[in-house]
Amino acid sequence: MGYRQLTQTQRYQIHARHDLGMGQRLIARELGIHSSTVSRELCRNASSSCYDPEQAQSLSNHRRRTAWKWTKRLLSLMDAVAGRLRGDRSDLLLRSLLLQRGSNENTSGLIQQYFPKGTDFRQVTDTELRKVVKKLNDRPRKRLGYRTPAQVFLGKYSGALDTAGAALIA
Repeated sequence: MGYRQLTQTQRYQIHARHDLGMGQRLIARELGIHSSTVSRELCRNASSSCYDPEQAQSLSNHRRRTAWKWTKRLLSLMDAVAGRLRGDRSDLLLRSLLLQRGSNENTSGLIQQYFPKGTDFRQVTDTELRKVVKKLNDRPRKRLGYRTPAQVFLGKYSGALDTAGAALIA
């Protein structure tokens, strides 16, 4: 049973059945919702004297409008970060960086296969580094439709994916 907001009609039905003295489980069964939904509804929206379905709907609407949802707040969060870092990078680049976190973490894990945490990169030669970069750029990725980052970056396939390319070192 998936989660859905209660409708105003369901709130009136809860009110009528609750006034008749029906238990929360029976109300839930008759309405086809989970008993915890009825319990939560009555706890959240009942005043000390009674449950008012109109007031409950109004409170629910207010909670939904003011709820923090990442999908609604993501752009404003990115704009705030961009404002603080302005001058170093463009807003577009910052948005890309924030949205590529998973990809970056995955790539970090791949790099750690060759250079464990604590590696002193002052001791890594340029030749060793280029060898690892080539291996990583020639490794197919599920995220890229099993293409290599080098293939996507160089556009060797028509209709290249709308993703960031790889860090190619010449």
